[in-house]
Amino acid sequence: MSDKNSCLQPLYWNADGVHKKQQELADLAGTGQGVAILVRSDIPHSTLPIPTTTNLEAVGILIQLPKTNIAVISAYMSPNKLLLTSDLNAMLSCGTQVLVMGDLNTKHPYWSPGTLNSRDNTLYHHILDSEFVIFSPQDPTLVHYHTNIIPSTPDLLLSKNFNHIDNICTTPTLSSNHFPFFAKFNKIITRRPITKYNFSKADWTKYRQILNSNINLSSSIYKTTTEIDLAISDFQNTILAATIVVKPWSMPALPRRVKRLIQQKNRLRRYAAAENDIAVHHLLKLKVRKLQFDINYDLKTIHDNAWSKKLGKVANPNSDLWRVIKSLKSNNFPPIPTLKRCDGTLATSKQDQCNTLADSFLSNMLLTHNWFSEEQATVDCS
Repeated sequence: MSDKNSCLQPLYWNADGVHKKQQELADLAGTGQGVAILVRSDIPHSTLPIPTTTNLEAVGILIQLPKTNIAVISAYMSPNKLLLTSDLNAMLSCGTQVLVMGDLNTKHPYWSPGTLNSRDNTLYHHILDSEFVIFSPQDPTLVHYHTNIIPSTPDLLLSKNFNHIDNICTTPTLSSNHFPFFAKFNKIITRRPITKYNFSKADWTKYRQILNSNINLSSSIYKTTTEIDLAISDFQNTILAATIVVKPWSMPALPRRVKRLIQQKNRLRRYAAAENDIAVHHLLKLKVRKLQFDINYDLKTIHDNAWSKKLGKVANPNSDLWRVIKSLKSNNFPPIPTLKRCDGTLATSKQDQCNTLADSFLSNMLLTHNWFSEEQATVDCS
């Protein structure tokens, strides 16, 4: 993976079965309920308005590519509700290229073992009459806690005009009986530099002033839920607007590629320190030195580019600055001739010559410090 470009790799996970989060999920109003999308901040994207659906829950984003946009939607279908074709059509009408990943609770033999129900047949017959395709991983995405229930694949990927999938598979991680599954597409995304708020340079005094001037505290009682929601929304928008104004953005010190190289080098160093085999230890040390060389080269390139950008912003109409830099970078300096000191000794080495010139310049400055000039006296009298 390059530092600026990478393939599109969406991942879906039903987090309902996390053992350590059961208390956190206990306050939900029923099984499932709720969808979200977590997207990297360096991927160009925007919020995707989802048409109103009856039984299907969905949230989406629009990923911006150089030549087209891709609608990525996370969806959930409750097992206690009917799957409506109108809900599917509403999601798939969000763009020319659409990816829908979600737990649709459908287990048709076409993509999953399990008992058939009305949702399974609805989805299966709808794909036969429509222009979207269903993809599913080979391994199950749901493993029940009861051994008498066979694993199944209720999590699916629906694709519209986007069929070039390199890989789709599950991974038994995240301490859940719902396994995450991900897919890889041959679409290259240009990732933008990661920026973060620089809290150390935030102007909190100005932040307080903005809040004081835009928030009107009163003892009035809201009579309807609409008034409460509107007040909460205004309060949130005021805080977000103040945050954007007072907290500057900062760029990371090192690019992702250099950070990955440093992580690889440190990991190999730990392996080498714990390795008892001399041949393997020597091989790991060679790889560590190779990574260190690559890191130093990349850092030098980064510093050179940063310095070039700074110099490019300097006003230099006569190109004097560039000539000075060129002379400093050149190794063809003319040799300094032998210098004769006041005591008759000779300065031949570069260090001695520099010291002699420095002493001479200093003595000249001292001579002219209290210099008396007749012309100056004439000027003072005039």
